[in-house]
Amino acid sequence: MKRLNLFIVMVILLVSCSNDNDEDITLIGKWELVARLADPGDGSGTFTPITSDQWIQFNDDQTVLSNVSLCQFSSNDTEGGEGTYAVEDSRIRPIGCDFDGTTIKFEQEGNSLILHYICIEGCSEMYRKI
Repeated sequence: MKRLNLFIVMVILLVSCSNDNDEDITLIGKWELVARLADPGDGSGTFTPITSDQWIQFNDDQTVLSNVSLCQFSSNDTEGGEGTYAVEDSRIRPIGCDFDGTTIKFEQEGNSLILHYICIEGCSEMYRKI
């Protein structure tokens, strides 16, 4: 009887465990730039792989740091950037930009983090977790 009870408990535990392993990578941590998308204006743009030492880091206190400016797409400013982020609206709010309302929309797709900048045509950056 004890074996039967143990077996039933084991089955219940096994069934109740969910497999949330759908590449659910936490946002917190450091991400490296691996691709850019700059659409020519007709919707045909695709991500182009790049080699870069650019990174962005999300901290658990809702701050974000980068080794380049977060104020514009494809920045060459090596001064670094910082800001805050909110998971609720999936937005980064950079600090120190010329325009105070600057925001960057972000989304996670599998193991990729995509930042969407404000542009006339589509412009985005793809990051992978380091």
